[in-house]
Amino acid sequence: MVGQRDMIGGIRVEGYVGQAHGFIDVLQGRIIFVIVAGSTRTSTIPGISVAGPSPEVTMLTPILDVEYLLAGKPITLNAVPVTPEGLPTPAVITRALVYRLGLPVLVVDAGCSSPPRVPHVALPSRRMGGRIDVEPALPRGVAKQLYMEARLLGATLAYGHDALVVGETIPGGTTVAAAVLEALGYRALGRVSSSSVQNPH
Repeated sequence: MVGQRDMIGGIRVEGYVGQAHGFIDVLQGRIIFVIVAGSTRTSTIPGISVAGPSPEVTMLTPILDVEYLLAGKPITLNAVPVTPEGLPTPAVITRALVYRLGLPVLVVDAGCSSPPRVPHVALPSRRMGGRIDVEPALPRGVAKQLYMEARLLGATLAYGHDALVVGETIPGGTTVAAAVLEALGYRALGRVSSSSVQNPH
């Protein structure tokens, strides 16, 4: 029931308390954090992404993020990704949470500009995404292949875990998500989240 309050395992819950109980029970079980990494040339459009000091460097951000997440430092390039203003990548917070909670991490390369230099699973059909204003995101049929591969991976991981926590590092991804939602008929412009305070779309 909306409007209820409760404390569950030291967590204050407001709103749907019954649903929260079930969710928190699942979180007490076996959890794995799956981080999906990919690059899209959309992030190189000036003003679209703040996931790097310049549009060109955003192509490396997913790789550096997952290397930092697993190894504690980027390997491909000796630099933690920062915004043009010098703010560090959200991967800093993710790493702190994952290690504080003791969660195992699985990196999935869904289309990085080059392979991360840490252990990871690479989807067979992985491709870097195209630039939204001048080319298709993916060759025809590849999105469906990636979807099927991701479903198989998810089903495999589900056997040994009570919950999969899924994150992503895809610069330009919220712009692409907004475009897809608009194409499906939803009013999405300005309504999808971004790592920037100011949404670029």
